Amino acid sequence: MPPVGEVAGWRVYVYKEQRHKFPHFHVRKAGVSVSLSPDGEILEGSLPPGDARVIREWAAARREAIIQAFRDVQEGRLPQWIP
Repeated sequence: MPPVGEVAGWRVYVYKEQRHKFPHFHVRKAGVSVSLSPDGEILEGSLPPGDARVIREWAAARREAIIQAFRDVQEGRLPQWIP
């Protein structure tokens, strides 16, 4: 799946998940992958504090777009880019 956004140098992805049925997204950078809620709370992994703050703010401002991207992917549609 291609990225759906980028924030603080981290690429944002939404995957079709079998394990997690609730909306969430992933950020990846330099081999590190972190799972987050649509509000930007870390579910799995860790981020440097500065990046965590910026990503949390980015996600909170785009919560509905993240949830829609998750729904699109689960239903087999390509999600829109989240600016």
